[in-house]
Amino acid sequence: MTLGTLYGIGVGPGDPEWMTVKAVRLLSACRHVCVPKARDLADSIALEIARPHLRPDTVIHQTTFLMTSDKALLKQSHAQAAEEILAILRGGEDCCFLTLGDPMLYSTYVYLLRELRGIEPRVAVETVPGITAFSAAAALTNFPVGEGKQPVTIVPASDDFALFRRALDCGGTVVLMKTGKRLQKVLDELDARGLIGQAVFVSHAGQPQQKIETDLRRLRGGSENLGYLSILIIQAGPGCDASCDADVPSARDEGVPPASESSLRKQRQKQQQQDADKMSATHAGETPSPQPEELP
Repeated sequence: MTLGTLYGIGVGPGDPEWMTVKAVRLLSACRHVCVPKARDLADSIALEIARPHLRPDTVIHQTTFLMTSDKALLKQSHAQAAEEILAILRGGEDCCFLTLGDPMLYSTYVYLLRELRGIEPRVAVETVPGITAFSAAAALTNFPVGEGKQPVTIVPASDDFALFRRALDCGGTVVLMKTGKRLQKVLDELDARGLIGQAVFVSHAGQPQQKIETDLRRLRGGSENLGYLSILIIQAGPGCDASCDADVPSARDEGVPPASESSLRKQRQKQQQQDADKMSATHAGETPSPQPEELP
């Protein structure tokens, strides 16, 4: 039995013109396209992005991925999705699986691929990278993600903010993904650290409802859905090396009294301001950053 090939295709965050030439070529040649759906009635954003590049006779397979913390249900959902795709591949036909952004970054494709290879190790897979949402956000705001030897940390927002706080403690650039309904809590944390003026916010990058904000104070009091499909890029300054050591907890993790932690925060803010002054002097004469705006 000859198996078809599974192509995992990252369609980018929103603009169909951001898709790679290879992704477009494969979609124009492949008759079967699978799209993930978080809910049975939810439209697939990935499908809408890719739709201009689909061939007229494309057969679209909608695969449901449950949104639950129940590991048993998740495993069952991933296995069902893998079996649906395997049915196509076992018929000797290729299949393209679409995913927002890049397939290997916080994507349902990662779980699907793992399950698929567990069921059928012989399956041929080719993964086509896509533009990540944070790359698009950086381009839309002209906000550098990495400079010189500064670290870049990518973290998902979660109800437990320990990971996010530790990333900020380490300094450099912090990319915050999956903010969702936690946006106001994120703004509180940035404000408390004096970093709210050193960050940008982009939601629905490249989509009709795209929103860009370079003054995060304007996001205060917004809808709880404002953080959906959003990216925050934060310049966190030099950070503290000691707090980045996995064996050395941060001051907050150690339960340092508020006065001590406040002192540490003031030191960080002072250093960040010094760095900002140096950067301004270095880049004097360059075109200023774009003003805050909301695009349609």
